[in-house]
Amino acid sequence: MAIKKCFVLILIFGVMFALSSYHLPTVKADLIFVEGHITSNTVWTANNTYRVIGDVVVDPGVTLLIEPGTQIQFTDGTSLIVSGSLNATGNKSNQITFTSSRVVGSTAFRGAWNTILFNATSDEKLTLEHVKIEYATNGVTIKSWKPAVIRNSHILNCSESGVLIGGWSVLIVSSVMLENNVIEYNKNGISTDYEPVHAGVAIKGNAIQQNDLYGIYFLSGWAYTSATRVYLYYMGFFNNRISLNGFRRGMFSGGGIHIFAISKANASIYGLTFDSNILTSNNGTAIDIECHPSSTTYTANAHIYNLDFFNNTIESSIGPGIYLRANAYGSSQIANSHIHDISFTRNNLTKNCYSGITLDCDPVSSTLQNDNAYIYNVQFDSNMLTLNGDNGINVESSAHNSSIYNTNVNSNTVALNGATGIRIYSYTGYNYGYVYNVSVSGNIVKANGGGISVTAPQHYSLTQYDVSVKGNIVSGNMREGIFVGGGSEGGIISNITGNSVAYNNIGIMYSRTTQGNIAHYNDIYNNTYGMNVTLGATVNAENNYWGHSNGPYHPSVWPEGGGNPVNGNGVDLDFIPFLTTNQSLLNQRPTAALVPDKTNVDLNETVTFSALGSTDDGFVEYYFFDFGDGTNSGWITSPTATHQYADEGTYNVTVIVMDNLGVVSTNTEQVKIQIIVIPEFQQSLILLLFMITTTIAVMLYKRKPATNKP
Repeated sequence: MAIKKCFVLILIFGVMFALSSYHLPTVKADLIFVEGHITSNTVWTANNTYRVIGDVVVDPGVTLLIEPGTQIQFTDGTSLIVSGSLNATGNKSNQITFTSSRVVGSTAFRGAWNTILFNATSDEKLTLEHVKIEYATNGVTIKSWKPAVIRNSHILNCSESGVLIGGWSVLIVSSVMLENNVIEYNKNGISTDYEPVHAGVAIKGNAIQQNDLYGIYFLSGWAYTSATRVYLYYMGFFNNRISLNGFRRGMFSGGGIHIFAISKANASIYGLTFDSNILTSNNGTAIDIECHPSSTTYTANAHIYNLDFFNNTIESSIGPGIYLRANAYGSSQIANSHIHDISFTRNNLTKNCYSGITLDCDPVSSTLQNDNAYIYNVQFDSNMLTLNGDNGINVESSAHNSSIYNTNVNSNTVALNGATGIRIYSYTGYNYGYVYNVSVSGNIVKANGGGISVTAPQHYSLTQYDVSVKGNIVSGNMREGIFVGGGSEGGIISNITGNSVAYNNIGIMYSRTTQGNIAHYNDIYNNTYGMNVTLGATVNAENNYWGHSNGPYHPSVWPEGGGNPVNGNGVDLDFIPFLTTNQSLLNQRPTAALVPDKTNVDLNETVTFSALGSTDDGFVEYYFFDFGDGTNSGWITSPTATHQYADEGTYNVTVIVMDNLGVVSTNTEQVKIQIIVIPEFQQSLILLLFMITTTIAVMLYKRKPATNKP
């Protein structure tokens, strides 16, 4: 009887468990086939799946409302064409999906269906919120100046663009807002067509990533268009994260943001704002803005102006960080290129393979030799430019007639760039080349290939000084701390005052400069050479401190000097009288210290090296660990580094430290550590040892003990 009760209880619990595990089948949404014109206000509901078997057209004056959770499937090559209004507003938990009908059979591919096209011309609106769009040619195509909003949506796997923004042949400002979307795995994330005019786009808070070519690709005009004027203007880029674009098509095949204007005569890009964007690891230039008009019958004019860059972080691009280029070409005609009214404020550009920021004017007039390049009204304020492969800041104007003027470079930190920290260069092949009303002040320029370089072939007669270099810290640069260069016409006149110039190869160098240069009240010390003049340059370098109370060393004019050496004959480089005390604090070289957590390690065992004991009168900012096996850490900000050794041997490990003013330690001999790598015990030896041990144990076991007979 007890057995029967137990069986019944087991049966009851089994049935209850089965019922609790059983889910009632969900009601499958009805499949509704749609095509043709929608002529009255219509609602597509979430309890249905809509399959587009031919183009669906929302007529003017008509609204299509799509409920949250609705799925729209497109058969191959079809589109949703919105000449009226579309309101597709989902929510976080119940998005609306626009996809290929092939997803049902798992054969969907990029470009399976065409696009959602918004082309309204009357008072209509496109609203896409919390939607997913996938497997289209262009996810959304906006060919209307009426309000279009795409927000909180996911657009992916499109064969051309996630969002394609159309333009116009006349000056029309659109109203496009793309906000808080994820746009990824398309050929281009957001792009434009080849129309001459594009304007009125705001791109805010989006994640634009891993697209084949460009994150954002904006183009007005093209080489084969007949437009004589093209424009791209009034656009804003705010708080976007743009990363890892361009890596599916080979090296330098794409980039972050690419903005071009190309025409038969005149091209203009203006009114753009870049604020608080993060661009990382794009395969090409992070932000590339270029004008390229070309004409055989008209004067060609390229204009880039009224651009503002605030608080952007641009890192690890396989190309420059920010690159602006105006390149007008006139065949038998005049060519003019202008870059002006540009501001860069509090941007951080680091570890880009080429320059941090470059402005480049280089027009060409092939026959008349009448090409004119102008860069003016440019501000660089409080930016960080570090560890870029080429120049930190590069402003370059190159033409038969070339000018850079009204440009200020103030309060920036420019460090560890491969070429020159701050380079301002005006080159002319024939007529005139000027740099004037240029100020470089309050910057920290340290540990670059070169520090500050300003070059132009001529002095601008309406100014006393073409360039003022004041109040900078210029330290630890491999070549010249400050270079002032000219040309055969005499070169610029500079005022170099109140700087700290230390630990460079040459503190200040002048080449081919006009009479009138002054260098006063600078602290020039611990350079290999304090100051040099060459190729006819002259400078009044009185009242500087040269690193010693009895002045600079000159082998004939002042052999008593104990400070930095100078060259010249005492007239072309006039250094007397000199200051006997420094004007600012003198920076001392840091001292490195290195401690490993172990000195005897196994193969592939992690060793931790610490340089926390390093000292400086300011503070240590960068560390460079050389692990002794052909590898190193590069310059890093962490005082510790870990490493593993793959081969046995003894390794000499060193660390170099750099202080906050770009000066490196020199006491490497004192911080060598020997790492003895103990080879791993070979498995074959372990097996042999096991066999030997086992054999001995068996022999001992089988051995009989001796017995005592009575």
